[in-house]
Amino acid sequence: MMKKGSSAEPTRIRARLFLSLDPPRVIEGTVTLSSAKARLSDVMNDEKIFLALQDVSASDPWIASLSKFMLLNKQEIKAITELG
Repeated sequence: MMKKGSSAEPTRIRARLFLSLDPPRVIEGTVTLSSAKARLSDVMNDEKIFLALQDVSASDPWIASLSKFMLLNKQEIKAITELG
């Protein structure tokens, strides 16, 4: 039974993750949030060590190959932005 006001429907957002700032090492991917009310900061601050990314891409060829799915250690992320 669901609580009143809660949403079981997951939300997907596109995010840009900076793994290094100098030189810039950037990847983009889709993050799935547990509900429509969840925020990217909620996912980054939960107890899980890894962040699951789907549809991963890199803007420059600093990484040889990318998978459609990637688990990224949150400690490696220097900055993150939500894409519109």
